[in-house]
Amino acid sequence: MLEAMASGCLLIGSRTAPVEEVLGNGRNGLLVEMLARDHIAKTVLNIIDVPQRSRGIKLEAMRTIQKRYQRSKSIVDCG
Repeated sequence: MLEAMASGCLLIGSRTAPVEEVLGNGRNGLLVEMLARDHIAKTVLNIIDVPQRSRGIKLEAMRTIQKRYQRSKSIVDCG
């Protein structure tokens, strides 16, 4: 997930605690209810129909990774 975000991919993730630690719905990714086929399909079709909606989300995903996972910050956090 983190590599995809760093690469500028649009992530659609399940609304679960581990995913929500990284993704903010509509901010740096899209969240859907797990196993809610209609909601998942609607979300995907919405992006396909209007791809420019995802541009800002993809950019923010890349920024999230750059801010949260900088090498120097990770080294300091590990002690």
